[in-house]
Amino acid sequence: MAPPVVLTVRSYVPEDTSSYHQETQSIIDRWEILLDQPQALHPAFEQLASKNGTASVPPTMTRLRKLEPIVLPKVIVTVTTAQSGRVLCFAFSDGTVQYRNRFTMEEIYNESDTESIMHPLQVGFHFTNDTPCLQVAFSPTNCSFVQLCEDLTVKWNRLHYPLEDQGASLESADQKAVLAALTVALSATLNQGSGSCDDILAMARPFDRIPDFASAWVREMVNMFKIVVDYSEAAHHEQLVKNTPLQHCLSVISHLSFRGDFKPRSRSGRFAMLALGIRSVIVVLTVAANTSMSMRERGNPMDDPDVVDAVTGCARWGTSLLAWLTDSLFQLLEDPEMAAMLNSPKRFPELAKYLESKNHVALQLLLCSFTRGCLSALCRRLQLVESVSNRTAQYYETRFQQQQQQQQQQQQQDSAAGAAASSRPHPALVQAYQRMERVMSSALVKVSWFDRILSELSSDIQAAYQKSLSGLVAANVKPQAPNLTEQQQQQQNELFIKKAQAHFELDMLLGQNPPPSFREVLLKLFSVTLPAFRNQTDRAKLYFASYDLLEVEDSPVTLAKRKAAGKYVDVFKRVELVVGPRPKRAASPEGGSNAAEGHHGSAAQRKGAAGGEETASAAGANGIGEDNGMASYRAALMGSWTGIGNDTGPQWRRCVRCAAVMSDLFTTKPGYNFVLSQQRKCVCGGSWGTLPRGT
Repeated sequence: MAPPVVLTVRSYVPEDTSSYHQETQSIIDRWEILLDQPQALHPAFEQLASKNGTASVPPTMTRLRKLEPIVLPKVIVTVTTAQSGRVLCFAFSDGTVQYRNRFTMEEIYNESDTESIMHPLQVGFHFTNDTPCLQVAFSPTNCSFVQLCEDLTVKWNRLHYPLEDQGASLESADQKAVLAALTVALSATLNQGSGSCDDILAMARPFDRIPDFASAWVREMVNMFKIVVDYSEAAHHEQLVKNTPLQHCLSVISHLSFRGDFKPRSRSGRFAMLALGIRSVIVVLTVAANTSMSMRERGNPMDDPDVVDAVTGCARWGTSLLAWLTDSLFQLLEDPEMAAMLNSPKRFPELAKYLESKNHVALQLLLCSFTRGCLSALCRRLQLVESVSNRTAQYYETRFQQQQQQQQQQQQQDSAAGAAASSRPHPALVQAYQRMERVMSSALVKVSWFDRILSELSSDIQAAYQKSLSGLVAANVKPQAPNLTEQQQQQQNELFIKKAQAHFELDMLLGQNPPPSFREVLLKLFSVTLPAFRNQTDRAKLYFASYDLLEVEDSPVTLAKRKAAGKYVDVFKRVELVVGPRPKRAASPEGGSNAAEGHHGSAAQRKGAAGGEETASAAGANGIGEDNGMASYRAALMGSWTGIGNDTGPQWRRCVRCAAVMSDLFTTKPGYNFVLSQQRKCVCGGSWGTLPRGT
């Protein structure tokens, strides 16, 4: 174990008035902290001890050993550590950066090395635009830094790849090295649990035009970090939610597929967005229903109308998702091309490409064990919400009738009437539970039926795995080694089956074709299960239902209408947020009338929301331009009007990674604050940024 080291930096900047030729330099002084063990004495010296028999033990001496100083012809402004203290990072006033070995102080990562990758600098990444600065602060990943420049402006600098601005594709070897470097850089955030990897995502963003780059990166992450993706066997729902590394994988796919507000997502991006949304709804419903003992002492969260409304919004989103999945599966059921691929073993490998051409993710959500388990957990939570809403509505109805009878019997006694009035429940809480009961009773698909389909499908998939992989082991197994017992050989076979299942599950998670053994499972699903389920549902209501809350409709007309109306979805309460109109103001110094402009914007917005023809004017009035992606967010930071928030309503939070929004809520209610605290991070794991109100 290397001894601790004390490191100091002395920088010298010559004065302009000096008559001698002097150079700018920094001197790095180091001292090792050494512990000198006490020298062993001869036993005869013990006779010289005091009469009481206690001999004094010489203390351990600590001393400093000065090492050879290092002189650099630059001014060091920041020193930080990386890789658990094994690497020292020096930032200089000219904007350059050096990495040095903490033990030898030799400069590292300055040469290409694709055999032993420890940092993205080794595969071609580099910092650009060296700007003189006064101070530097590195990110937790040490892949980017913020500079305080000499003109007191703040500048962010990240690692760049030389080919990212030229539109050239990577060779196979270069792509593997880039993927390995990005994954190694990401390992620090996963081990720390901080999730601060947005600079690494910014490094990977220019590669999103390379086909299947996000899938290849996620596959590299799963293999390197040993992330669990196989939940085909019965697993507790809590294990699905606590799989944070898999949440990071879905966040990577969602981020690289984001093209801006009101822009269509790819099939993989839509899948990741829905999977993260399901996980978030499960967390909210679970936290609201299952309260810790310390929280119960301060009150049940479900006694707060705001919490009940949040649960109602999540329940509405969940029932809408089940309805949309059912409608999408019914569309595949009526597709002759789908039937032809399921009935022909030769055409079954074309299934994934066909679903990708249709941008269809419903079947993938059911086949992938992780999302299927999340859907099953969602169904259980929705059934609990339905049970609570029914029992609460019945309780309040019975209580209200009893109170009416008491008031009729004791209406002549003011005191009794006053006591009866004071025992009534809070009106807002009653109304909140009534809204919850209406949402659950108006669901287009019965949750118990959908949960039964998921359970049956899971059993069929588990049986298909067992049948196909057991036969594969029996066909390809080598003769039993003489030094292995029968139990050890069986354990090896089970390990082979688990690895094969994990490989298939990872393929389906990334949108690849299901294994051939799934053809019979899907054939049963589309020939027996779904037709019977269709007879129990109203097909017309499913087809004409509105799924705006899910944000899955990506047709140009639908996106144009949402853009014109300025509609977003709050990822916490799962309700629609509408961009506010431009506030009325006095005449501007240029002679224009902002008040009239604001009035025109409000009218245009109402027309756009009502489906009128003036969608372009409505979009312009709401500050949502044609190039709106992160442009509205940048405009908000610059202080120009975005239409987000107003003078009276709450501000909005926006995720810095996936651009999701939610209301910026502050409350002193313990129950609501407890549930709201689960949204410290976005559903994708990104951090929130508060948008300033439009001015």
